[in-house]
Amino acid sequence: MAATAQTIILVFLCAASSVIAANRIEKKGDVKWELYNLTADRTESRDLAASESERAARMKGELEAWLRSVVASLNGADYKAK
Repeated sequence: MAATAQTIILVFLCAASSVIAANRIEKKGDVKWELYNLTADRTESRDLAASESERAARMKGELEAWLRSVVASLNGADYKAK
């Protein structure tokens, strides 16, 4: 059975001892971002992306930068030519 959605999770440990997860969900070309405080909400039932928009934007930018670095690495950018 083929997967219909792709979820990428980035988890940060914050200074307040909270674990925050930013989820990027892509389904049929549409991308949705979600933000959860996993310390307080382990079932991910309260999306904080709207109420913590600055944090969500920062984590989204960091996740997108990481994804670009993964693609660059897969294309050999991390390796010296011989």
